[in-house]
Amino acid sequence: FRNVDVAVPRSAPGVGDRPAVVEIERLYLDLIASAERFIYLENQYFASRLIARALATRLAEDEGPEVVVINPREAKGWLEPLAMDTTRARLFEAVRRHDRHDRFRIYHPLNDRGNPVYVHAKIMIVDDVALRIGSSNLNARSMRLDTECDVIISTTLGANADCGSTITRFRDGLLSEHLAVDAHVVAAKIHHCGSLLAAIEEL
Repeated sequence: FRNVDVAVPRSAPGVGDRPAVVEIERLYLDLIASAERFIYLENQYFASRLIARALATRLAEDEGPEVVVINPREAKGWLEPLAMDTTRARLFEAVRRHDRHDRFRIYHPLNDRGNPVYVHAKIMIVDDVALRIGSSNLNARSMRLDTECDVIISTTLGANADCGSTITRFRDGLLSEHLAVDAHVVAAKIHHCGSLLAAIEEL
């Protein structure tokens, strides 16, 4: 990217007379609501009931977007697997009950030897419109309790009208790494299938 406008959403807990900053939470919800075709997420967790509810609402629509979540197979440490993996399993089932059109997947990447890759990314890409990278996880802690900072490049911002193809190439590049094929192959397959999910599963 060159000469683009960048927005900086933040999270911070309320302290004393200072109100809580919930820009990250609001932007997640706005992006989910605005998606037309594809929501692509790479994140360390999938443990926010608020985000799961917003995705479930879109998945229940007849013409809602496809949703792809790239997550580690399990959290690290001794406490986080108990909290985060259990919450993810419950939220996955809750979202899937609303997914009447089979447009939702969570994938866990493996390396060439079949060993799990620990996903630590915090990336969200919506259609060819928005690319978001930052420190916020898909959990309540990142939305309300921790101090977090993301950056977003969106074609809805003044200088970014021509950034859509670059945003799409960024997504396809991530998928090409996970699928071990060239990004041009990913792009062609998505175009041929008209579906992010179908392209991923064929490749």
